[in-house]
Amino acid sequence: MLLVLPLGGGLAACAGVSPERGATPAVAGAGGPAVIEGTITYRERISLSPGALLEVALFDVTDPDVRSRPIAKQLYADIGQVPLRFAFAYDPAAVSPDRSYALVARILEGEQPVFLTTRHEPVLTGGADAEVELFLARASGG
Repeated sequence: MLLVLPLGGGLAACAGVSPERGATPAVAGAGGPAVIEGTITYRERISLSPGALLEVALFDVTDPDVRSRPIAKQLYADIGQVPLRFAFAYDPAAVSPDRSYALVARILEGEQPVFLTTRHEPVLTGGADAEVELFLARASGG
């Protein structure tokens, strides 16, 4: 089971961090945080250290020329080994249907990233779903 550590700018930890497949995420106006669920994996056959952390962040990527701050970010401890299931809480009031959003993730050992997303994974708007599968690549130098 993953342990969620709240980060600045994000919401409080989401209970039940290893959701059952097929669980329905909350929607805007439902009175509380909404949830993006997903799986994270990587191709390499490398075990993660026991202290490895998973960081997942939601960004507005509507304008690719603007570097945006994360809308929400969560840090997960006690992540175990891939594939990793996660439930990511965010404020649905921060999401507009006419904008584009993406998740990015990285696995850290200490403060050093060892795996990270190499592209934004669309979520929530423009026909994208709130259930995602993220494939991470080995970080250079990691």
